Amino acid sequence: MPPPQRQALLLRNAHLHPVAGPSLPGGSLLAEGGRIVALAAAGQALPPTRTAPLIVDLGGRHVYPGIVAAN
Repeated sequence: MPPPQRQALLLRNAHLHPVAGPSLPGGSLLAEGGRIVALAAAGQALPPTRTAPLIVDLGGRHVYPGIVAAN
């Protein structure tokens, strides 16, 4: 089992594909404590975090839910 997530993670400039709802090109995903806590479309604000997040710019890459049926 991996160690607990100590720092918030912000993935930005991503093409997000949530389970429910339309895709979010240029969106941001915020994770804290090992869980996704917020998604935001391009230009939308995210909630504040308890710790300064590690920011990763995905350059428009696609992000899908963890369980995807390939067929």
